[in-house]
Amino acid sequence: MQFLRNDPVLTGQIAIAGDPTIATTLILCLNSICKGDTEGEYRPHLDAARHMLSSAGSTEGRSNTFSNFLYEFFMYHDVINSVTTLDRRPILLMENYTLPAFIIQPEAGALLGVLDGLFGYLSKITLLRDQIRTRKANGEHPSVDYEVLSQAVAIDSEIREWVPAQVPESHRYIAAQLYRQSTWVYLYRTIMPSMANPKIQLAVEEGLQYLRHLPENSGTQSILLMPLFILGCAAFEPSQRPEISRRFQGLHEYSRLGNIVTAHEVVKKIWELMDQRDEERSWDWEKIIKEMGYDFLVT
Repeated sequence: MQFLRNDPVLTGQIAIAGDPTIATTLILCLNSICKGDTEGEYRPHLDAARHMLSSAGSTEGRSNTFSNFLYEFFMYHDVINSVTTLDRRPILLMENYTLPAFIIQPEAGALLGVLDGLFGYLSKITLLRDQIRTRKANGEHPSVDYEVLSQAVAIDSEIREWVPAQVPESHRYIAAQLYRQSTWVYLYRTIMPSMANPKIQLAVEEGLQYLRHLPENSGTQSILLMPLFILGCAAFEPSQRPEISRRFQGLHEYSRLGNIVTAHEVVKKIWELMDQRDEERSWDWEKIIKEMGYDFLVT
């Protein structure tokens, strides 16, 4: 596949890929999702898109709607990629990375979480998980030390203060609230012991309440796999699981995306570990996914 267009614009010695090439690369990534590939087939395509979009000058002057959507589509998948893998971390976490200017226009976003800043919090939580996992591997106690806890408190405050950019009471507004709730659940599951607790049970229930307000035949169904996966990984209460399973099945019936079935299998494995009171393993679903031989996106 030719990653550079035939008439490249040169910045020094760097050729900047055109939108058609970037779009083709992202379509190949999407094709992997649709097929339900589970062995990381999406990786080279997402990596190629990352390279092209992060190359010097690749976002300069890109103000048309299609260019912005390509960037947003990539960022959505790039951030969520970290939710199910141990080695894939968002471009947002790169030290020298600067967000393009159009990011300040959250109301223009086609996908939830990217332009409105919520995925910034999601990425910070992923870093906390990495820190905690490292402390666990090194036998450091407690695994959630004062520094990690301080960072978590700051993120918690940011999530609580976040306001959706969508029109109030619209389906997208409700979906945005679901995204915020699942982001908070992701934080809680990261810093707290992996065991049943009234607080996490209530948090999952509130997430399910948002899901109940979203019609199962609406377009918002196409962006619900990530929050549903996180809610599933926090469903210690057995009575909540049948509804979560039904929602997985509903998403699959709506879109027929193959990755939905795999995500459900992982969640059911986490439930088994929860019921066995295996706190250590049920906390680390990324490691469980690797042990199951899977490498996929929950997008």
